[in-house]
Amino acid sequence: MNIGKAGRDMDYLKRYLIEEEIEEYQENHISRREMMRRVLIITGSVPMTASILLAAGCGASPTATSAPAVATTAPVGATTAATRAATTAPASGTATSATIATATRAAGTTAPAVATATRASTPSGTATRSSTPGGTATRTGSPTAGSSGVTVPPTDPAIDAGAVQFPGQGGVTLLGYLSSPKAATKAPAILVIHENRGMTEHIKDMTRRYAKSGFVALAVDLISRQGGTERIADPAQIPNILGQSADREALVQDMLSAVAFLKTQPKFAGPKAGVVGYCFGGGMTWLLATRSTDIGAANPYYGPPPDPISAVQNIAGPVLAFYGETDQRINQNIPAIEAAMKQYNKPFEARIYPGAGHAFNNDTGQAFNAGAAQDAYQRSVAFFNANLK
Repeated sequence: MNIGKAGRDMDYLKRYLIEEEIEEYQENHISRREMMRRVLIITGSVPMTASILLAAGCGASPTATSAPAVATTAPVGATTAATRAATTAPASGTATSATIATATRAAGTTAPAVATATRASTPSGTATRSSTPGGTATRTGSPTAGSSGVTVPPTDPAIDAGAVQFPGQGGVTLLGYLSSPKAATKAPAILVIHENRGMTEHIKDMTRRYAKSGFVALAVDLISRQGGTERIADPAQIPNILGQSADREALVQDMLSAVAFLKTQPKFAGPKAGVVGYCFGGGMTWLLATRSTDIGAANPYYGPPPDPISAVQNIAGPVLAFYGETDQRINQNIPAIEAAMKQYNKPFEARIYPGAGHAFNNDTGQAFNAGAAQDAYQRSVAFFNANLK
């Protein structure tokens, strides 16, 4: 996705979050007004928002007459400039606001299902390909039957699950959700990293699913420094908090603290932990794997690779990455990450699911693809069992 020079010059994680919001609009998941509001909150600048939307293929709309509604309270964790821009942008009538208001969407397209291409890079540099069946995509309309986000309830007799707190760097208290198999004395452990919407019920449920499959699973709330996801009244502020480039190191430190806490659990089998993450969390999975030798296996779902990509040389274990076939914004990075992993002799497999798009694993969202999600989860469990035991 082209979001112009302003987008190219910003931190890659912030750029990714802006692209997420534009893509949500292009796929008819949110309104045009809401998309512009969210991008404005992240950039904190009306001119920059206008520039980005126009570069992304949004042209002038002759029917638009007003600017998007913007936040009326200061974004949590935002800079002073961002706060001022988001709270004082005029509702209508000025040329700058009109530029934003007249941006129109570039319609997204969905490619037909084809055989899944699986590419595996081994330390020797050999590559293999295979095909697996895909599932039926449900990209539009209402979420599917699992829309509550709960497939394994906290009261399931096979697991222990609940909220936890643990220390972070600088004396902060970090929030998390921990699930573990009740019958196990020792079990492999994984860190679960959430999407750009924070610690949702779906992410808590993912820890419970992994616990049912025999893992100690901890989800860390990367909004902990702002009081936690549940404290943020406007969900559109969450990507803004995550996307502040100055906070990238804080996010890394919070993930490292979560791994350290995971290793203190009585059921932690060790010696290393795994990490799995979704969307923004997929990017965080790549980033954490480059920063922690305690990560023995990494499983990013449709996440951006680290920047610089040469950081993959620091990864200590194999990586299994999942992608949706129609998710071209993310998939354009696959050749580069394959080449980098091969260059540095790192085991890597990229599995692309036919007919599936971005966020295909989230069964509370409109892009949920049941077949792809089920197959990916089974492969994830097998991958962690093979590399953490």
